[in-house]
Amino acid sequence: MGDEHFRTKEAVRDRCRAIRDRYQGHPQVIGEDDDRFLRDLLALHPDYEFKKGHGITGFTVIRNDEHGTYGFAVMRVDRTAIDFSWNTCLNPPTPRQKVLGCLRRAVKEQVVSHRDAVFAAGPVTCAITGVPIASKHEAHVDHHTPTFAQIAEAFIAAQGGPDAFRISDDIPDGFSHAELADKELESVWQDHHQEVAVLRVVTKFANLSRRRDGSS
Repeated sequence: MGDEHFRTKEAVRDRCRAIRDRYQGHPQVIGEDDDRFLRDLLALHPDYEFKKGHGITGFTVIRNDEHGTYGFAVMRVDRTAIDFSWNTCLNPPTPRQKVLGCLRRAVKEQVVSHRDAVFAAGPVTCAITGVPIASKHEAHVDHHTPTFAQIAEAFIAAQGGPDAFRISDDIPDGFSHAELADKELESVWQDHHQEVAVLRVVTKFANLSRRRDGSS
């Protein structure tokens, strides 16, 4: 990447983490080599033209309050900034993966509402392991049968495949996320998910284990 050579993608990720940690709490990435590396990395992003806008003045490290993580943002000449994922640069999502991401985001409110309702009703135990869950912040919400993937894939197929879904541009300033551009279709999806999804509250460990074995 530029003048730097990496044997694996994980080595590139390690370089990203090192830059992130070095400049966390600083207003801008100032190292010439670090800035050049990030420019070369960003050029690999599938939405590079949108991310760079009218031009890049530099990079900064920002916190995503939703996930509690830190990452990079592009600082533009028009004084806007937008985040970008180094994983997206290294492994650009397929059209199907983009649609799945939009569908998951569109039902996030349903998932959060279910979690909050369960905790408001009294003591909560993991639906998989039976282990008590002390706080909603320690919980995940899992799709039982059918899984989220099964629900979403069936909906995508019923609409004619990923090409039937239009995805809106990222937000112009701050943290970016993709959404379905067709809000009527998004509403149809939300209603369908509300009707067929069987949600349950589980521990983070149980949910992540289930995802690793491919059952979520």
